[in-house]
Amino acid sequence: MSAVLKDVSVARRIASESVDAYVNEGNAFGLFVPGTVGAFVTLEVDGHLGPAMASELYARIDVDNRNELRRRVWHARKVAAAAPAGGGVVGSAAELMGRGFDPIRWLIPGMLPEGLMLLAARPKVGKSWFALDVGLATATEGEVLGRPVEGGRVLYLALEDSDRRMHASLTKLGAGSRPGLERFEYATTWPRGTEGAAAIAQWIERHEDARLVVVDVFAKLRETVAGRDTGYTTDYQDVAMLKPSAGRAVTVLLVHHTRKQESDDALDSVSGTLGIGGAADGALILRRARGESEAELHLIGRDLEDEGQFAVRFDRATCRWQWVGEAWKVRISQERRDILRVLADGAATPAEIAKAIGKTSGAVRYLLHQMTSDGQVSKGMDGRYRIIEAQS
Repeated sequence: MSAVLKDVSVARRIASESVDAYVNEGNAFGLFVPGTVGAFVTLEVDGHLGPAMASELYARIDVDNRNELRRRVWHARKVAAAAPAGGGVVGSAAELMGRGFDPIRWLIPGMLPEGLMLLAARPKVGKSWFALDVGLATATEGEVLGRPVEGGRVLYLALEDSDRRMHASLTKLGAGSRPGLERFEYATTWPRGTEGAAAIAQWIERHEDARLVVVDVFAKLRETVAGRDTGYTTDYQDVAMLKPSAGRAVTVLLVHHTRKQESDDALDSVSGTLGIGGAADGALILRRARGESEAELHLIGRDLEDEGQFAVRFDRATCRWQWVGEAWKVRISQERRDILRVLADGAATPAEIAKAIGKTSGAVRYLLHQMTSDGQVSKGMDGRYRIIEAQS
């Protein structure tokens, strides 16, 4: 583990000597020993001249080694921020149960908590519209899917867009008439990898009212190095380093893609290894057939109060998503409408209805039983079902 130094002058000397040795002797190993990493951590968190000196030293190192050193420094900063004073300690359950914790801060009640969340869907489904709507609602204290959004400052990394496209998208969402737009900050370019993650952390540290960071899309923030490992560990680290520091009620929303091949488990459909979903605190996964307005929104997470599947609808006129209800209820409602449509042409048996709507006879019989109990249809002596006409 890297030792974070208390004396900035000592950290300056160690960091300088290590970089000098690398430049003059080609000794890259010395850049990555715990003492050097700890020295750079000390410089970066120094409130005076340390960060500027760290930047000067980084500039003397070649790109590959600089990025690796930044990655290790970033990881050491995260560990140091999370560890109790004096290093890691082992606690007891009795001590834990006697502690008090602040309640979870929700950006969107029951749906989007503080921490790092994925927003995943196939291309062109509308996930960027959803992310932009969340960002705009956060800056202007609006609502998303009929739920109020807690206000605060936003950093929106629109890494696939230009200023022109951002202007058009914000205009489509009605941004021009909303107060609070000064709290919506955006960028269309951003450093990749550990440098990008550090820049996000620095933005959060600079703004006490920081509430949301959106990365659209994750692939544009990841390191691109030829021959770089793309396994579970790399995926996990690339996501984990974007988590906001402990003690900051900030939500980081990472926009990502799902695979072409659907999976029964929505989280398994996230592109990449399971390390991506494993490192995140939760996920919002949109599933929508191309051309359809309705979609399923899967809410998955450790702290989510409303974990499950829900139906949402994309309004093409406003480019906003609307809440419909619990997915299973919506599906049943649609299936009931399909049955009523068939019966509108005359009485039919369960087998005839099943053939007409493409469902199994067993599923249709179950629905018909429910619809009979609800007074929508009746079963005749001939085994055929008919619509019960409403009494005037």
